Amino acid sequence: MLSLIGIFFFLFFGAISGVSAVQNIKVQGADYVNNVTSDRFQIIGIAYQPGGSAGFIAGSGVDPLSNGTLCLRDAALMQRLGINTIRVYNLDPSLNHDLCASIFNAVGIYMLLDVNSPLPNESLNPEDLSSSYNSAYLNRVFGVAEAFKNFPNILGFFSGNEVIQFPGSEGVAPPYIRAVTRDLKQYIAKHSSRNIPVGYSAADVRDFLADTFAYMSCAIDGSSSDETRIDFFGLNSYSWCGGDATFQTAGYDILVQMFGNTTIPVFFSEYGCNEVKPRVFDEVQAVYGPEMTRVMSGGIIYEYVQEANEYGLVDLNDNGTASIRTDYDNLKRQFNELDIERLQSGNSTATALEAPRCSPGLISGGSFSKSFRVPSLPSGAQTLIDNGIRNPNIGKLVEIEETNVEAEVYGSNGGVIQNLAIRPLPEDQSNTPSGQDTTGATSTGTPRGEEPESTGGQTDWLPPVPIIEEDQAFSEVVRELSQVVKSLFSNVEHDDRGVFQTRGFACEIVAWRFLSHLSKHERIDYLLTELPPVVPLSDDSSEEEEFTERPTSARMTSTDQIHERAHLLFEARTTPIERARLKESPLQRPSQTWNSRMSDTVDDDPTMSFAGLNALEIATIASAKRFLSQHVVQHIIDGIWDGDIIFWESLSVHTRKRAQIYHQRRADLYCRLRVPRYQKAFEAAFFAIFLSLYYAVLIERNSQHITVVEVLLYLWIFAFGLDEFGEFRDAGSLFYATDFWSLWDVGIVGIGIAYLILRKLIVL
Repeated sequence: MLSLIGIFFFLFFGAISGVSAVQNIKVQGADYVNNVTSDRFQIIGIAYQPGGSAGFIAGSGVDPLSNGTLCLRDAALMQRLGINTIRVYNLDPSLNHDLCASIFNAVGIYMLLDVNSPLPNESLNPEDLSSSYNSAYLNRVFGVAEAFKNFPNILGFFSGNEVIQFPGSEGVAPPYIRAVTRDLKQYIAKHSSRNIPVGYSAADVRDFLADTFAYMSCAIDGSSSDETRIDFFGLNSYSWCGGDATFQTAGYDILVQMFGNTTIPVFFSEYGCNEVKPRVFDEVQAVYGPEMTRVMSGGIIYEYVQEANEYGLVDLNDNGTASIRTDYDNLKRQFNELDIERLQSGNSTATALEAPRCSPGLISGGSFSKSFRVPSLPSGAQTLIDNGIRNPNIGKLVEIEETNVEAEVYGSNGGVIQNLAIRPLPEDQSNTPSGQDTTGATSTGTPRGEEPESTGGQTDWLPPVPIIEEDQAFSEVVRELSQVVKSLFSNVEHDDRGVFQTRGFACEIVAWRFLSHLSKHERIDYLLTELPPVVPLSDDSSEEEEFTERPTSARMTSTDQIHERAHLLFEARTTPIERARLKESPLQRPSQTWNSRMSDTVDDDPTMSFAGLNALEIATIASAKRFLSQHVVQHIIDGIWDGDIIFWESLSVHTRKRAQIYHQRRADLYCRLRVPRYQKAFEAAFFAIFLSLYYAVLIERNSQHITVVEVLLYLWIFAFGLDEFGEFRDAGSLFYATDFWSLWDVGIVGIGIAYLILRKLIVL
């Protein structure tokens, strides 16, 4: 029975924290790698350019990342889709992008930005490279770097996009692309607090592709630190077309062979053929399949907004509303099938590769440039690099004050999506596909207000499984499911042990499968967030009036009432009025038997003993061995043991206990004293000291007075007792009692106290 209840707590209690900065992603060999967790990062991206290239007008005061309201709407839809990266092509570096960048940061979405634009003198002109490569152009390039360098979710900058595309450009353009790459890298090194990767996005022109990659990724001096060498390579490819396309017919096998020895990350900077409409995105499984991911790092779907070229996932309507297209739903279903854990697993070989030395022998095409002499800086450019551009518009993260989307958004079935909002992710976490369906707001099953028919027999006392709408607030889901859990507690005598044991085993399996679809950071939150202590509310009328007058949204976001991190044992934090409403709602009226067993008092709630415990501890108490033995759970347990996952960042009394990944640069060194591996080593040494002192006391017997060695032994016992008391307070009585050695330790303290009392009586 406890196994069943423990897993319900685990499944439906989540911690949703406020806005925090994602971790930087760095280039390590052929992979993108999280700078802190060392997890591999696979790009699950989408091109984001509302209005297209024609929609970017200099001086208009508008670009894709300048309107926070629109970014909030689009970030919410992208978060549902499972996007972790956006590519933005045309930006005005003079505008304020703080809110948009902060919104995407909050939902764990990184940004790949082009530093060029289609406007005159804001990109390299393949027909006049020497004239277009000037200090005015570089001023614009550096301006984009200044505007976005401080955002932690910047994945990189594209120094060029499809510059090598038309016949003749392959002979003259490559050195200039390396020159811009060098200039941008030098500027970032001088004026940014961190290294931001710079790469190139190539057209899928197979006559030039292999040579373009070889030319851009080699090191002129044989060193990976060559500033003219790109840090990553993007490919704009639409070769997978139609439902009959295969890995071979799309030429993906050729790409794997072509990039097989890459020493930098390679990914699709655009993909998603639209010859068949609506698009079904069959290629997604290939892009993120084992054959491709051993070489490539994901891809970016083209594109988010529906334009005249008909590649979009979302229609932006003239009245300010938006409509999800069937393409969006199809892509989401493909993303939901991805094995995120496999995609995040690292490859030590790929991260330890060295760049090849540039030489004419790397180039196979007769017309492709074999010269690796990079143009010198244009006049005035060195001053820009050394001193920075004049009056730079430097961006910064800002607080996200609004998470709810006000504009109406319609699902592909025409229904309005209710309660659309962004969900700020915990620190360090990037967005991943959620596995949820978002085809529209219409729910299936028994409509609210209609009672299901009773099946009779011994199960007529059970409440119905709640109908959970896709946009229902998380705390509301917790409320309704906790009602089901409570009914199982109150009616345990109506069923035999075997039935409940089977239900418990089934729930362990469901919990394990649920956990396997989460990212590492989500697993930490779901498994290790403690249920807060219960604070009963009084039943006086003034309190009822307060709750009656306050709107639900206000209560949901308040820090002292129900909110997204509210106690799962919700009755302890609801008023009598709210509890009555819950019991009178159609959802909670399956039978009079069910209602009669509901209690308004916290004292009757048998789940109260779990307050202060996290889901992993509850599963341990519940003896959920099948669940605890799963690899995804053991990975978290190993992380706790090794200190990769910590609960305290410092030893300060002001530190708040929170499960998080250990940050060496941020965490207090002394917090390592709480790491279980080190604690056990100290305990072993501590116990060895005890045996030494105990043996010394036996050897040096003195019935007349207490010796110095005895005093040391008493001090040891006192310190040991304090340590046990601390463990008891931290673990709670229920979890503390599950460890046999805890009882052994209490016995040692008890014997020590008894010895001290008797010894003192003898001496006196």
